[in-house]
Amino acid sequence: MRVSLDIELLARKLREMGFIEISPKDLAELFGANRVWAGRVLKAMERAGLVERINSPKARPAKY
Repeated sequence: MRVSLDIELLARKLREMGFIEISPKDLAELFGANRVWAGRVLKAMERAGLVERINSPKARPAKY
């Protein structure tokens, strides 16, 4: 089964919920999904310019 997700709406809702940064693990837990799915969603959001990846040795795993 395929499901579509409005990443712009997701980004807006995450901001409304007070998220300043989020990891794939956090997003996966929020949706009850796995980390691979969450990582793909965050990368799609990054490509769309909705989030920026935080590149820091201390930000492992990745944060957006």
